[in-house]
Amino acid sequence: MREILIMGKGARFTRPELKADPQTYLLIPPTAAVGILSAIYWKPEF
Repeated sequence: MREILIMGKGARFTRPELKADPQTYLLIPPTAAVGILSAIYWKPEF
């Protein structure tokens, strides 16, 4: 099993379908987690 540690002071996420101001969340939203994992593990040759 592998672990990935993502650290930072904070992050602001926006929902593209809503025209609201960006929100700050205590936990990472699932779509952001998918984007981070895709950026790390996606390989075009697979």
